[in-house]
Amino acid sequence: MKAPMEAPRRAELGPLSIGQWTRYRLEDRGRASLVTHKVIGEESGAFWIEFVTGAADAGTVLALLVHAPDRIDPARAEIQGAKIRMPNGLLKEIRGAELKPMDAAYTKMVGDLFSPSLRELPQSDITTPAGTFRGCYRRKARLAFSGGDSESTVWSHPGVPLSGVVKSQSLDGERTVELMAFGTEGAESELTRKLGH
Repeated sequence: MKAPMEAPRRAELGPLSIGQWTRYRLEDRGRASLVTHKVIGEESGAFWIEFVTGAADAGTVLALLVHAPDRIDPARAEIQGAKIRMPNGLLKEIRGAELKPMDAAYTKMVGDLFSPSLRELPQSDITTPAGTFRGCYRRKARLAFSGGDSESTVWSHPGVPLSGVVKSQSLDGERTVELMAFGTEGAESELTRKLGH
């Protein structure tokens, strides 16, 4: 078992950087799935963030080019592009006006990458398969990647890249999100990986 991650020194999410990644296990009414987030590139100050749901070679892989002036207000984020790899291996890139029909859905997806200041919130230690995290901030929120739109208790640690989320439990007890693994470097894109490899 890894040494526990010490209590956070700051109450805000850290900056995005290429190579960061997180992997979560989602339980939704007894059904389990994996969700992986990765920062795979940068373009003129915006970051390509990849979302992989399920096994990379069986599901859809989506990358969004996100320009975010800060990590606090998702309303200030701008989606500048999208790349999608379908289960059949077809890769499609979307920019400009083509993004408009999906703009609301994409904006909701990246909403988890933002958090109001966590200062003054209650703190507690949380253990997940990724390890023990000291002093996680506890708040109420709705997580888009949890597959539902229900109010949840969310435990966050700014030392966890991208969203900071360590664990989430819906108030109705139907959905749980747990951090399985994470890293601050080494993320590799699934978009261009050959299927079946």
